[in-house]
Amino acid sequence: TERNTREPNPNLIQEQISTRAIEALMSNYRDGQQAFLDLVDNAIDNRIEGKPLSIRIRITRDELSISNQGGEGLDLAGLNNYFTWGHSEKTIGKIGQFGVGGKAAMGFVGKGMEIVCSADGSEKEHRVSDPSWETREGELKQYIAEERKASSVDGYFKVRITDLKREISSQALITKIGDIYRPLLLDSSVRITVNGKEVEPAQIRYLES
Repeated sequence: TERNTREPNPNLIQEQISTRAIEALMSNYRDGQQAFLDLVDNAIDNRIEGKPLSIRIRITRDELSISNQGGEGLDLAGLNNYFTWGHSEKTIGKIGQFGVGGKAAMGFVGKGMEIVCSADGSEKEHRVSDPSWETREGELKQYIAEERKASSVDGYFKVRITDLKREISSQALITKIGDIYRPLLLDSSVRITVNGKEVEPAQIRYLES
C-alpha cells in the first residue's frame, strides 16, 4: 500500500472536552448579562501592563460583538488553546484562570459565533466561525482557521455572537461595567464603549462622617 505522507494542516483547530460537559457549562449562567460579562473579563485580562486597551461592545437585536485592541491579542497557537476547554495560561488571581467562561458564554447567549484575532506585533490574522456553535450532537467541534493579513500591528481579539437566544440591556450592561471596572476606567488603563457610548466609572457617594 502507498504510504500516506500528507502532513496535518497547521491551521487545524480542534476542540477538546466531553460534549456533555460543554452543554452543562453553556447553561450555567443566571442571565445573558452575566454571560456577556465573562467575555468582557477575557478582554480585560488580555491587556498589556502600561498600555491602554480599547474595548468596543455592540449590542443589536440580531447579534452581539465585543472587540479589544491594544492588548496581547492571540496567535494561532493561542487560538487553538482557546478551544481547549479548561486550558488556561492565566495565573491564580486572573479573571479567566479556569479557561471556560468565554466559550460557554457564547453558547449561552447565541447559537452562532465568529472569532477574529491577531497577536501583538504580528502580521497575521486568524478567523474561525460557526453558525451552530451551541450544538454538539455528540461530536467535538473542529475548524480550519482562515489566515489573512492583520488589520493592525496592535494585538486584537474580536468575538461576534449571532442568532441570539438571550436579551441583553445595553444600559444595564453599561451600569455594571462602570461599577466592576471602575479603577481601570478612572486611570484610563481601559476605555470601553457600548454602542458607541463611552462607559464612565461609577460614581460613589460617601456619607459624611
